[in-house]
Amino acid sequence: TNDANSLKETTISVTGYPGPENDRQAEEDKNFITMWTMAHKPKVITAERIFYDIDTSVGQSGSPIWISSEAKDLFPRRDLFFAVIGIHTD
Repeated sequence: TNDANSLKETTISVTGYPGPENDRQAEEDKNFITMWTMAHKPKVITAERIFYDIDTSVGQSGSPIWISSEAKDLFPRRDLFFAVIGIHTD
């Protein structure tokens, strides 16, 4: 669709709290209490999936995949907005 083609040229973001891979890592590294975001353009978009090269970690399943107001061609009547377009799964 046209929306999928427009979205392909839009930067998408994944934001979430990466979790430890094991209990020892949780004890040693306190980075797991901070929210992380990474953004990139999607690689492939289908009717049901978005594929992307964005680093994620254990514990980030369920994090939103979102776009912001840079996507003016998708939402031309909005000045500032954030829209969730998917949910990250591992």
